[in-house]
Amino acid sequence: MEKETYNNDSLLWSNFLSGDEEAYIHIYKQYVQILFKYGLQITTDRELIKDCIQDVFEKIHKNRRKLGQTDNIKLYLFVILKNSLLNVLKR
Repeated sequence: MEKETYNNDSLLWSNFLSGDEEAYIHIYKQYVQILFKYGLQITTDRELIKDCIQDVFEKIHKNRRKLGQTDNIKLYLFVILKNSLLNVLKR
């Protein structure tokens, strides 16, 4: 994947959806810390946040062929993380 692809969420996501492992790794590296900071706005339980982030990345990797296209990966991941955290906190 060319470096310029990393600056285009839509193309990066498309590459990920088609099975490009480099795209998946790039998404993880680019967003893991951002997701952690976002998680801190929902809960102070750092271990819970880390577990939910891990779940988010496992889910998107496992289900990538079923996922839809997005041009805003950060927002897409924020929604998944928020739902995951809220579901766990409800229990």
